[in-house]
Amino acid sequence: MPPRSLARQILSFIPVAIFGICATGCTLFDEFFDESVSLAEFAPVSAHVTVELADVSRSQLVLEGKEGMCPTMKDDIEARVDDKPMDVFIRGGQQPNSQGGWICGMPTFRRNVASSDLGKASTRFIVEDDTKTITVEATGLLQERTIAPTVKDVPIEAGVETSFDWSVATDEIDPELLLVDFVYDDAALSLSSTAWTRVDGSLVHIRLPADAPAGKGMLQVEVTANVPVEKCDGVPACDASVHARAEVELEVVASKPPNP
Repeated sequence: MPPRSLARQILSFIPVAIFGICATGCTLFDEFFDESVSLAEFAPVSAHVTVELADVSRSQLVLEGKEGMCPTMKDDIEARVDDKPMDVFIRGGQQPNSQGGWICGMPTFRRNVASSDLGKASTRFIVEDDTKTITVEATGLLQERTIAPTVKDVPIEAGVETSFDWSVATDEIDPELLLVDFVYDDAALSLSSTAWTRVDGSLVHIRLPADAPAGKGMLQVEVTANVPVEKCDGVPACDASVHARAEVELEVVASKPPNP
């Protein structure tokens, strides 16, 4: 199957599983079976914070409970990101799935990111009630992500590895979730197969197929990366990640024939 434009490869914003088992849908229901618990009674084992940087950027906080438990949060448990209230997306407890069964929903909070918040060096998430406070601070979560060729003003040669600088050096890019496409200005042109990629720190190495047509267009890169956690209080473990898309205008030139 020919590769699709990243603009059409719609990925879920949820980079951590917010359900105890895999679910095909996300149905928002409150408590079905479980009694509501305080944050201290819930005693989550980890907190996951994420940000998707897009046309409408969004932050998310997920609390993971102990194995075998599926509590529902009490209504007075609240979350904030940089002192701004977050909405309850899932309160926890048993949730119905599309197969007619039940899944365990992890307590999840979300908030859209204001343009004035973008670029901050640090982001702080707090979830609390009168029994417990959990704090997670992450570095560079809201910084702009860009990509640029390591060697400037040089076209990409089809079939030849080209190196690109990822703008946030502290990001730990997940190579398994790295997506690359080249969208030509001429809509009649496209790549015959997926681009090859590898990651080395903040360097992203890309090789387009050897038969990639010559022409100008947009290199699109979609990245999921872990970011450093500065502070993790009130919970045994914390992690933070960002999902971002970046693009750069480039020209592809035909692969050079081998020397005789």
